[in-house]
Amino acid sequence: MEKQLRFRDILHFLVTIEEVPSAATLTAELERLLEILGFKYYCVFHQPKPIENAAELIVAANWPAEWVARYVAKKYIAMDPTIRFLLRANRSFSWTQAVEAYVNNPHYRRMKTMMADGKAHGLAAGYIFPVFTRNGLIGATTIGGPKDIELSPAEIALMETGFRNAYFRY
Repeated sequence: MEKQLRFRDILHFLVTIEEVPSAATLTAELERLLEILGFKYYCVFHQPKPIENAAELIVAANWPAEWVARYVAKKYIAMDPTIRFLLRANRSFSWTQAVEAYVNNPHYRRMKTMMADGKAHGLAAGYIFPVFTRNGLIGATTIGGPKDIELSPAEIALMETGFRNAYFRY
């Protein structure tokens, strides 16, 4: 029954985002969906580039302010396993999948340290939903929180569609 309710809420989000009158209403709908699913934080951002200030790429977010400041100050964008994985991914993925992809990377320990730092700021687990056009990756939405929430492949596919549509509405 719980899965059916989650599908209903995701489908409601898909329909609603096409009709929202403003970015503020879109953000409220996004936050409503994430609260229902059990996620606490989100960040909608443009395609990351290591030479840029990561904070300038953010379109909409409710990341903890301390985490954003720390992420920028420590230049985590250069070693963030989720960002590295995003730049080569062709589908949505969990943060755990991204970290595991770099087990043999020389920077793996630094990546794990960064993820532990994120966990200390309430970002223990989550997902990233890339946004692609014919020209490739243009942005993404990442969602997360203090606990690991498992999404089914069908839920991930629906949310990928929703977050792609939402990205273009911002």
